[in-house]
Formats: sequence, C-alpha cells, structure tokens
Amino acid sequence: MGTVAQGLDRRRFPWFAQDREPTVEERERAVLASAVLLASRRVETERRNVSKSAQEQTVREALRVHGLQETYPIAHVLAHGLQELLAFIDATHASPRS
Repeated sequence: MGTVAQGLDRRRFPWFAQDREPTVEERERAVLASAVLLASRRVETERRNVSKSAQEQTVREALRVHGLQETYPIAHVLAHGLQELLAFIDATHASPRS
C-alpha cells in the first residue's frame, strides 16, 4: 500500500485497506463525507481569517492612537521594491495642508 493510501481515513475509504473497488454506496458516502469535511474546513479557515483581520485592524488603530505608525517589513520591501516603500513613506508622512 502506498504512502498516500496509508494516510486515508479507513472509515471513509474502507475499500483501500481491503484492496478492492468501492461499492456505489461507499463511493457516494465517501464523496459526501469528503465534501462536508472540505466545506467545514473552508468555513473554519475563513472565520479564523476574518477574526485575525479584525484583530489586526483593532491593534493597528490602537497603536496609531498612541502615536505609532505602520511601516513595511523588509521582506515586503524586497518583494515589492523600493519605489513602493518610498511612496508609502511619502503618503504616511505628508503634512495636512491648510
């Protein structure tokens, strides 16, 4: 049995351990169970991402209130170039015009 087959859920895919083809019912159950699992994981991930983004925005705003300003990490500069960083600095340091 291959490495991938060894990691399969034997309750969802019982025919792999038995080295046979699935019945129609087994295949349908496996497809449904896999779809439910995938959808559930996607919802969980989306919820974590939304929560993470909201928390990061709240922290950003709290830090700005206390006089701190956001800067790009060096990895961003390396990936996107110096021109974008300079434009960001100009935008965040621009004085309000009267």
